[in-house]
Amino acid sequence: MYLGVGQRRCITLVLSAFIAIVFCASYWQWSGGEHVRLIPSFHDADVAGAGKGGVLTKPGTAKELSPDEVVLAEYDEAPIREMCANSSWADSRNVVVNCESRVGGVGNVRQEFLVCVRQAIEIGASLIRPNIMLRSEGLIEYQNGPVQNMSYLFNLELFDARLRSACPYMPIYNDLAEVEHVGEIARVDRPRNLPEEQGVQLSFTEWARLNRQPEGKITVITMPRITGQTPVCDDPSPFVANFGRLVEFRTDTQRLASTILSALLTRFSPAFLPYYGLANNTFIGLHFRTEIDAVNVGYTSFEEQTAAYLSFVSATPIRAIYAASGNTTSLSLFAVEAAKLNPPATVVAKGDLLEGKDKQALEALTWDQQALVDYLVLTKAAQFAGVSDSSFSWGIAYARQVVSAEAGTCQSVGGLEKGVQFRDELSTVFGRPRDWHINKLWP
Repeated sequence: MYLGVGQRRCITLVLSAFIAIVFCASYWQWSGGEHVRLIPSFHDADVAGAGKGGVLTKPGTAKELSPDEVVLAEYDEAPIREMCANSSWADSRNVVVNCESRVGGVGNVRQEFLVCVRQAIEIGASLIRPNIMLRSEGLIEYQNGPVQNMSYLFNLELFDARLRSACPYMPIYNDLAEVEHVGEIARVDRPRNLPEEQGVQLSFTEWARLNRQPEGKITVITMPRITGQTPVCDDPSPFVANFGRLVEFRTDTQRLASTILSALLTRFSPAFLPYYGLANNTFIGLHFRTEIDAVNVGYTSFEEQTAAYLSFVSATPIRAIYAASGNTTSLSLFAVEAAKLNPPATVVAKGDLLEGKDKQALEALTWDQQALVDYLVLTKAAQFAGVSDSSFSWGIAYARQVVSAEAGTCQSVGGLEKGVQFRDELSTVFGRPRDWHINKLWP
């Protein structure tokens, strides 16, 4: 039967309304369900089990991690952009901060990079992107290795993109030769300890102004290693929480860390990791600082670390341990002791959780590059313990503090017993007081 125009319009309207109702109902159900949000982040209401001994997690966002998701929290550029906007960049082409080559483990090198960027922001200067001097596998040749650009350990492209976006007025150079092509340079060394004037120590801004070289020359300020002097927590907490995210690790190490985390979950728990956050109650992370250079300078002994870590593990119900150290003998010895606990604990390391091409990829990395994989996995542990001698341990604890409900960025928990230098509900740092680490490292 042929329908008139009015009848066809009526049917069309009814169908359109039906489709709209179905679409809206589906969208409402999706948005209120247990689906992964495109840009999840931590809020007070999202914290589960954040009391003493609890673990941060994000209900409803559990899924396996892809390599670029091996981070604890969402990156927020706004605090860095605001800090940069508050600096004067009128003379940025004529003053350059130069960090030259930095040597050491990832904990130290990363901090040195960040200190140099922060100093350049403070005085509104250009930056020569720092390089890395490689150290030997045995930590014997420490100061005379070949020099690589920052991609040896870090994601150079992401560093450039994030820094240029947050600080668009900061010129970035690859090396000193690029600056020399711009104009005549005059080099000046920043002293490790800034001088005093009338009994008051100069700020870096004041010192840089007083040491500005003659007009017509580009002042290149060569920076010493001043990580232990950097009052990180003088900056606003949102800035502190995000500034370190300028320097992310190489993508291949993120992929390997993701594979290891998946293997840990498969072996010890049926749960998935949240998009951001921690591994719920799957494993404990431990860092041993027992390499030959640490032994030579009298760091906390293996025996002391072992005693502290066994006590730490015994206080939790978790019996899966991911342990990391450049001294694998320490891990084997500790595994024997952990197996004696009641109930016994199982200790695994990165090499135990990779196979085939993944294990070959790990073994192709240098000693320091492999440490990046450990760092990333340890940040995701349900509970973490490290040693106060190590910037590696402190870096992990501070990274986790960003998502801590008990402490929060740059907030210390008081009343700690002897032998404990830091504690929140996520991490503990054992050992002797180390003034060059506490509140002087970027998360």
